[in-house]
Amino acid sequence: MSHREDSTTGLVTRLRAVALTYPERVAVIETDGARTTYEQLFARAARVAHHLTGVGLEPGDRVAAWMDDGAPYIELYLAAAMASLTVVPLNSRYTAHEVRGMLDDSEPRALVWSAQRDGDVEELLGLGDVPRVRLRDGAGAVHDARTWADVTAQGATSFESAARADTLLVIGYTSGTTGRPKGALLTHGSVRHVTRQHTEAYRLAPHSTIAMTGSMSFVSVVPAHVLTHLAVGGTIVFLGKWDVPSLLDAVQRHRATFTYLPSPVLQDFAEQAARHPGRWTSLRSVLHSASKAPVDDLEHLVSVIGTRLVEGWGMTENSGGLMTASTVADIETGGREALATVGRPLPGYDVRVVDDELQVRGPGLATGYWRRPHESAAAFRDGWFSTGDIGTVDERGRVTLLERRTDLIVSGGMNVYPAEVEAVIASVPGVAEVAVVGSPHPRWGQAVVAVVVPQPGLDLDLDAVRDRCRDRLAGYKKPTEILLASELPRTVSLKVSRAAVRDSVADRLSLRA
Repeated sequence: MSHREDSTTGLVTRLRAVALTYPERVAVIETDGARTTYEQLFARAARVAHHLTGVGLEPGDRVAAWMDDGAPYIELYLAAAMASLTVVPLNSRYTAHEVRGMLDDSEPRALVWSAQRDGDVEELLGLGDVPRVRLRDGAGAVHDARTWADVTAQGATSFESAARADTLLVIGYTSGTTGRPKGALLTHGSVRHVTRQHTEAYRLAPHSTIAMTGSMSFVSVVPAHVLTHLAVGGTIVFLGKWDVPSLLDAVQRHRATFTYLPSPVLQDFAEQAARHPGRWTSLRSVLHSASKAPVDDLEHLVSVIGTRLVEGWGMTENSGGLMTASTVADIETGGREALATVGRPLPGYDVRVVDDELQVRGPGLATGYWRRPHESAAAFRDGWFSTGDIGTVDERGRVTLLERRTDLIVSGGMNVYPAEVEAVIASVPGVAEVAVVGSPHPRWGQAVVAVVVPQPGLDLDLDAVRDRCRDRLAGYKKPTEILLASELPRTVSLKVSRAAVRDSVADRLSLRA
């Protein structure tokens, strides 16, 4: 296939061509060792597509997915792509309360969930309407749901797709229960561009094997890692819950050629990789992205793995993919100065600075936000996306991030939106005001800290605050510290000053050290 043909081939057509070329090749290896070939993967996906359309779903309808990582989750994505349906990923770590906001906003007609979420689905049923078409990935029918095994066991194993480049594929939510969650609109065309460009940005070999440290619950993982590897006829090895020793075991056992390292494990990986040099030599590239890491940590990693490091900058609004990435030359000759950057724009992308804010344009950008015309118009203008990140672009085209969005907390590479945590804490009786900020943390980058003002004359039960957060928030969003205050600092316009809150938190925590 020529480069020109490849650049214009639709997403479904391209992936199906790989499956037809390598039907017996292993596409997925589960945590229990179960293997799924390309032929099996696409046959099951086609049967799911036929089932969903057969029960009344039409192009453009949404399918919510509250699933664990594995072949069925990939099959659902492929089925949706074939049938021109739109996937709404629901983070597997979210509570029913968090998921409710996304369901209300996206109004899906189908819900697919993993068996372990049965109790959460019961809670959703108690909260109100849930999608009428229900598929359960697991044994035994519950909640009037068909099981995945039943749907994928029989039926036609091909499905003719009519999807176009502008057909919506994913609504990727960038926040949870803030009251107005924003869903980035990712199309077949934008995702296809990401899968193609990342082959070069990640330096993937043909039939690359990825040791999957990320979860499909995070929107970016599917276009950037899963579909990219399917597009090169690769193998996806799911690790489940992992640590650095188990990651190295998987890399060695499966001869993995690619993996991703979040900031908290950089030092640990470098130290263990240095002690066991024979266990990771199959790796062709190692990606770090999502959150800033100390240059010392990156320098230490490079001293062990050399130019295998790929440093990049990306986000959901770029279909989950990178917009910039470092090259071998950057890592080889750039030294600490280069490691402080997130690389250069990928081919087809431009990055500029307007009023200190980084703006980007390129083929992977979302088309806007689901049912948010004002937010879409503000962020996407004249082909440029305003990222909200503060940064610089040097004379060599290298991009440096100075702050990962003004209020966003990035803890262990995962995004925590202060307004979401604040809404949960504010619902506790006795809370008058609350401000949530990020505090520097040596391992996670930032920790979540809440400053709470009790209502006058009331004794606030901090255990009640912790219990509410535990019930309604994923673990990584829960505050590690809850500090009481008589009032919150404000600006001259009487708005809460988050900068002053952060300074106050730093002062109070430093007194404990």
